[in-house]
Amino acid sequence: MPFRTAAMRCSGVFAIALATVSASAALGASITNLTLKAATDKANPIDYAIDETIRFDFFLDGVTELPAEVATNTPLSVAWTRTGDDGARTTGTNVISLADGFSLTTSLAVPGFVRITAQVVGADNKTLSFYERSSGKTLSAFDFGAGVATEQMRLTTVEPSDFDAFWAEAKAKLAAVPFDDSNVELTEVFPNSSATNTYRYYAVKIPSLGRPANAVTGWLTVPRNAQPGTLAVKATFDGYSVAIAKPSLPTDKPGTGTMLFHVNAHGYDMVGQDAQYYRDFVNLVNPPSHPVFPNSTRPYSHGLDAADYDNPTNAYFYYMALRVVRAFDYLK
Repeated sequence: MPFRTAAMRCSGVFAIALATVSASAALGASITNLTLKAATDKANPIDYAIDETIRFDFFLDGVTELPAEVATNTPLSVAWTRTGDDGARTTGTNVISLADGFSLTTSLAVPGFVRITAQVVGADNKTLSFYERSSGKTLSAFDFGAGVATEQMRLTTVEPSDFDAFWAEAKAKLAAVPFDDSNVELTEVFPNSSATNTYRYYAVKIPSLGRPANAVTGWLTVPRNAQPGTLAVKATFDGYSVAIAKPSLPTDKPGTGTMLFHVNAHGYDMVGQDAQYYRDFVNLVNPPSHPVFPNSTRPYSHGLDAADYDNPTNAYFYYMALRVVRAFDYLK
């Protein structure tokens, strides 16, 4: 499960077949425009067949020449690790420059995911750190992946005999929480961007069921001047994380014929709150028995405490799953 969890964190990568990070030099200088990018050779990176060759293409982008503090530390290389649901692990290092990227090929003999983690290193073999905009964290690596015969993936454990009944009851409870135009909150926001000429942005809040917030929230992006019945609908979902910062509008655009609902995993308010609200929310959902916080008294485990599953309705992901259902209910 740890690998699949990590792979699902890359849902944005799977959607656009592109991973982007900003780098800062080991010397501490900020390199705000230099980015390392990687893309699969297929437009849909979860559309590979068993034993089919998967190609990952790496390249540097964002500047026409390397900043001086980086240029003196060339050649730059990408140190990578390949893991996957076949249990195999391989590593390698490839030189990369602004003029030349490199390609990495692999395959998978079983249904599942291949994961690539990568670090940029200088000639001194020191790692350049990455700034991940989505989380606001500085990281030493980024990761992305590709899926193989994902429709054939199966559970490795036996499904509980009451599985269908359990979720039918859960969805019935959710259905008893009404939502309509009177209690769905749509707050239009106006980013300082030319994109406002093309799209309208809304912070959405929909009544849902259960802790820690009885709501589905997220960003709704709608093309301007669309006629009724002409738009396709797309939903995107964030992966496993409790690194909550004050939310900013998603950078992905749906296209002029599509309405996009970027659903928040946790249901916290997207607008109208101060920084302390989000800090409090993080403290609320962090696990009470995490090794880093052994003496914590935080009330909710984010799916990491085995005791959560003594009663499945106490599990954090029970309500997260119901928020997914309610998000689709709303879109329909």
